[in-house]
Amino acid sequence: MSTVWVDHKTPIELEKLRSLDYESLLNTLNDYKGGSNFREPGVEGLTRGVKELVKLDAEKIYQGLDKFVDLDIPYVYSFLDAFVELWEKEKEMHLPWDKIWPKLLDYINSIINKDKFWQWPEKRDDGAFVANHHWVVGIIGRLIESGCKTDDHSFHFENIDLSKSILCVLAQKEAGEKFTEDSEAVSIAINSPRGRCLEALINLALFTCRNQEALGIKHAEAWKKYQDIFDVELKKADEGEYEFATLVANYLHNFMYMSEEWVTKKLPIIFDQENYLRWLCAMQGYSYVSKLYPVIYDYLRESGAIIKALDDEHLKERLNDRYLQFISLAYLNDDEDLENQNSLISIILKRAKQNELRQVIWFLWTFREDRKSVV
Repeated sequence: MSTVWVDHKTPIELEKLRSLDYESLLNTLNDYKGGSNFREPGVEGLTRGVKELVKLDAEKIYQGLDKFVDLDIPYVYSFLDAFVELWEKEKEMHLPWDKIWPKLLDYINSIINKDKFWQWPEKRDDGAFVANHHWVVGIIGRLIESGCKTDDHSFHFENIDLSKSILCVLAQKEAGEKFTEDSEAVSIAINSPRGRCLEALINLALFTCRNQEALGIKHAEAWKKYQDIFDVELKKADEGEYEFATLVANYLHNFMYMSEEWVTKKLPIIFDQENYLRWLCAMQGYSYVSKLYPVIYDYLRESGAIIKALDDEHLKERLNDRYLQFISLAYLNDDEDLENQNSLISIILKRAKQNELRQVIWFLWTFREDRKSVV
């Protein structure tokens, strides 16, 4: 047995690809069958070549994106992956993004509304390891999220409605990943194709709300455009899809900004202990939050979720440490009282578990010099 490193070089020279007009390029890519020997340049190499082509000729390619609606899925991924990299390096590229974004979104919208896209096989007959439609769903989520996540590098607000429509289609049609009691829920949620689209949708909702406020208008109306979507997503955990069940807890403070009323009303659903797997996902998601929000903490305390999490065999030690830190912060903020035997800080002391006491002592010690840093 021997190991061979295969460098997937493009089987069609880059300069040759650059010389083709839109129709010729489309036909050349779709007609290419690849080499018969796994050491030969093949489809994998050609997808890399296409990505480089788009990066080099982005201003030419974006103007003709509508000509590539019938492009095979692996090359669609290369197109979108190239534009993601170009956008993330915008300071170096100086492309006309005000014109590119509408073209890109129209292109994506056309592709995902074709039956061909959703019927594309997950694996190729020739065994080539290239993108399928799941990869494309994920890169679309990444692309739109990168366009709206930060205000200092974002697309124009006129792109919001089409972005929202695209993400809703993807969220409806793309199935979620499998979650189990032992799953690293956050890792799955942020990396699965469906999870990437939901994370993009959350960031788009935040972007919409911020834009409304920038115009001097309260963002309640902006939130209403998304509330029904998130209501539907909350129910998906009852259907066996847990990406949103994890992400809504992970972004719970952001949802508080968008609608504290909605969050307060939905807390019993988000942290539903009757649906054990949903609850595990939510408790994992919220453990990545770095600040203490009194309304949410009070609910978790009163519902018994925090102590239940500390005792749950499926929740890892890192998650337990975060909830012990929440208890400690609540104590420092006078929301936990040592004199109250039913307070969580008192319960932790009475449990007298060394690992829990060690974490509480260490965490409190970190505030020894500056109480102002308590949040």
